[in-house]
Amino acid sequence: MKKTLTQIISIPFLTITLFFIAGSVQAAYPSWRGDEYYHNTYTDPFQQKYWSTDFTGNDHYTFRGDTAYSLAGKWINLELSEDVSIYVLRAEGGDHTASYTVNLNMNGKNLTSTFSGSSAVRWRGGVGADPGAVLNVTNSSQTASILTWNALYVARNSNTRGTININGTNLTLSVPTTQLNLGYDGKGTLNVTGGAALNITPALILGPNESGVGVINVSGNGSVVTSSSIYAWNNGSGTITVKNGASWYLSGKLQLGRLDYPGYGTMQISGTNSLVSASSCEINGAKLTIADGGHFEVLTPSASYSYQTVTSNGTVRLDNGTAKLAGRWNLKSEATLEFVLKNARSTPFIEVTHDEIMVIDPDAHVTFEMDLHPDFVANDFIPLIQCKAYSGTFKGFPDGHEFSVPYRNYEYRFRINYNLGLIGDRTMGLTVLGTPPRGTLIMIQ
Repeated sequence: MKKTLTQIISIPFLTITLFFIAGSVQAAYPSWRGDEYYHNTYTDPFQQKYWSTDFTGNDHYTFRGDTAYSLAGKWINLELSEDVSIYVLRAEGGDHTASYTVNLNMNGKNLTSTFSGSSAVRWRGGVGADPGAVLNVTNSSQTASILTWNALYVARNSNTRGTININGTNLTLSVPTTQLNLGYDGKGTLNVTGGAALNITPALILGPNESGVGVINVSGNGSVVTSSSIYAWNNGSGTITVKNGASWYLSGKLQLGRLDYPGYGTMQISGTNSLVSASSCEINGAKLTIADGGHFEVLTPSASYSYQTVTSNGTVRLDNGTAKLAGRWNLKSEATLEFVLKNARSTPFIEVTHDEIMVIDPDAHVTFEMDLHPDFVANDFIPLIQCKAYSGTFKGFPDGHEFSVPYRNYEYRFRINYNLGLIGDRTMGLTVLGTPPRGTLIMIQ
């Protein structure tokens, strides 16, 4: 028997199918199917209190957490039943907002928020709230869905919190027009997981202002991001994690940190088949970590950059990860390379290609530490960096220098050489000179 709308609304815990009538609003409500749940009570099944128009008559769908709307602690489930194009889709918190969540099932449909200005399109939480506004986007259908924001700010205002989770296959978040900005003045987080995709035509900017904190995590086989450039810099902080087989392809520059600015940026690439590929890279007062089978690469050299990879007062850490850099690499003053040593290997940690050299400033540093379970014997060779030639050596590590690396109660001894190899490529590497006796019991401290 087909139930009436009144009968449907009176049944608790039932997903409600909604067909909106525009009323005084010029454009019709989108065909959401949704329910709102708070303290075991479904309220406002038509969601009309979230709908408004601006002074030009454009459509807004705003989840507001201020006192008037009292969204604190609630969650809302929404499911698309048709393609929807609206002017603004946003979550906007007030001064007394606790965290609240919107679960959006794309259901094989597409949703577009068309406004491209920098101030009105946002997904942000309430003041002081953590995690603030949370948007969980999934797609229950085998038909691909695209969620498009022409511009997207997450946590634009000071002391706000906002999180967007894009999870699952056949699902893409697209930002085609204006930058994607995470943590402009607040803390903004974006998670791309489970085979989802993120396409950013302009740049991704993380934490540009002093109070801004931007975080993006890309995880899982098939999860992929494409963008022009990444800027984790200026006065705030930006954290980027690519792990567990995820990939990120940049047609432009990866910039972590910025000279003469106090901001701090970090990127970690970890896990087998995890990859970040860029056209150039600059690390200033920041850190890039490549670990556990992760790989970082800079593509074919561009005439736009005299150095494809520049590290200034920043750190690159290789912990069982690899990098392939096209073009000249310049390690400037106070730059640091960190190597975690585990065993002899046949391939270098870093390969500088296209007949280019590695320029090492006299104040650039290199450090070595042992893996938890090192496996070396005397005369083992560990290739570190392969390139056409070297200009300069690391501070305190001239060619032929012998040194030791402590490991628990013992130490390993090495010799560093910069010009091993025949005419052509040169390999900077370590020769193992001495190890603890085999069978020695090494105490765990």
